[in-house]
Amino acid sequence: MKKWMLLLTLTLCLLLTGCSAGQEESVELDQTLAAAAEGEILWEEYAWGTARSVIEAEEITSSMEEGEDYVFYDKGGRYAGELIVNGQWQEEECQYYYCFNEKDQLVSVMILLNAGDSDEEMIECFEQQVSELRAQWGEPSAVGNEFDSGAYTELEDFIDAVKSEGSFSLWMDEAGNQVLISAYKEKADIEVLIRYTAAGQDD
Repeated sequence: MKKWMLLLTLTLCLLLTGCSAGQEESVELDQTLAAAAEGEILWEEYAWGTARSVIEAEEITSSMEEGEDYVFYDKGGRYAGELIVNGQWQEEECQYYYCFNEKDQLVSVMILLNAGDSDEEMIECFEQQVSELRAQWGEPSAVGNEFDSGAYTELEDFIDAVKSEGSFSLWMDEAGNQVLISAYKEKADIEVLIRYTAAGQDD
């Protein structure tokens, strides 16, 4: 009887230890997202850590058709799930990519601008977005091939550079949150991508 009681006690201890470890991991992740939400660079619509169900309820209407207007992917790796929704960004057609961790908490949002406009129009769109981000966040933490950096004197040269190398600017706040904007050639068109990412969730 004593042996069974000892085994039962040991089993309970192991179970409780396992539960405790799991709870600590959960709290640690929540604290990371909570700290990120205290930073300056944030996604304006939803706080980091917002549940996927909340975002789906807000973004998906009864008139929207799955597979046409939105889709959700279960994924592995950095982001466990990704909700893609067609929408508009400053009167430009776009797709929103809401990225979630394994607990279905929001950790990144990407806006993909690819309206099929001409290369010149997409580069002008990129420059406008860079200018707005500069006005909001100041000088970027990192820059690559940026037109107004002085590396290119003609828009045509910059378009050629984007087609061959891409272009980006990155801002980071003290909490570690990031916003990245990039322009790149995808198949026949230049696309502009803006991504907001919570601290600790980047590559």
